[in-house]
Parts: sequence; C-alpha cells; structure tokens
Amino acid sequence: MKIKSIKLRNFRQFMNIDIDFSTEKKKNVSVIIAENSTGKTTLMQSIKWCLYGDEETDLDNKNQLLNQYVQQTSNQEKEPLSVEVTIEEEKVDYTIKRVREVIRKNNRTSEEILSLEYKDSSGETKIIKSHVNGTSNELNKINRMINQILTREMSRYFLFDGERINNLGTNNAKSRKDIREAIGAINGFNILDNSLNYSYS
Repeated sequence: MKIKSIKLRNFRQFMNIDIDFSTEKKKNVSVIIAENSTGKTTLMQSIKWCLYGDEETDLDNKNQLLNQYVQQTSNQEKEPLSVEVTIEEEKVDYTIKRVREVIRKNNRTSEEILSLEYKDSSGETKIIKSHVNGTSNELNKINRMINQILTREMSRYFLFDGERINNLGTNNAKSRKDIREAIGAINGFNILDNSLNYSYS
C-alpha cells in the first residue's frame, strides 16, 4: 500500500491543500516537518477520517471539522469540507473521497458522502458513491474495499504521528499496550494467512 496524494478542503486548519507523496522506488519516504500546532497530526488524522469517518480519528472536537475561518466569514447556511486520498494497492490506484456538508451555525452534519474511484481489471474506470447514513449496498462495497486495502485495526499501526512514535519508545503501560496490540494484529494476519493457505493446499 502506498499513499500517493491527499487533498484537503476546509478541513480544520487547512482551507485548500494538495500534497503529493514520493512513491519512487528509491525515493519512497516523505517527511513532514512543521512547528507544533500547525497541523501535522491533523494531516495524519485526516487520512483516517477519509477512510473510516469519525470513529477511528483521534482528533479533539470531532464535531468541529469545518475550518474556523470559513465558519466565521461565510454567508452560506451550509459549507462543505472534504478529504481525498489516493492509494496505490497492487498497481491499482484507489481514490477515496469523503465530503461532509456542515450547517455552519451549529457544526451539525447536513449530509456526508463517501466515494471510491478505481480502474477494474479491464481498465474501465469505476466510481462507487454513497451517502454515509444508512446501509446501502454501495456503502458496504466501499467499506469492504477500503478494508481490503487497510483494515481499521491495522490503520492504528500504519497511520500515526510523531507523538505516538515517541510514546512507543518509552517504557510505560500505554506503550507496552500499543506494542502488544500491534503484534497481536500482525499475528492475527499471519494466523489468517496460514489458515487460508492450509485450506487451499
């Protein structure tokens, strides 16, 4: 799995930002350096929000995702915010986009749409789109495809910021729990993989 790019619109500190990550074979590491409280954690958490919604994010005030400047200066009743992430998995690009329309005065969600774009085995571009509320077949398919790329459980060990890296290096109960859960998640995949190989051999 390679995260190729991210686009944020009106999401927390970011009004309009596009980032392309390095995915070249010999230059495949991107480092983001900035002062404290400038949005490094928000950037990482926005990827999790895009993929999984509010539940998997560790942001404070999850109900206040709309950019404050937009909220204070807009003359519209509702304003959209969005995160779009493009991920390469097994040589296929998947573009996942979550758009939330927010009622500006009270930060309540008016509408939220999740979409996934990719090319199938014949090279045809497919787009699946669904409202997040409810349980449509399209929403189930999008969530299933996202979880095939990166499960919610494993995202906790692939998508985290520098503060959590520092925590993992300390010898305290929280860091030991994080490491234990990471090993458990990886072992779970090994057990699953082994059982699948055994059942088909």
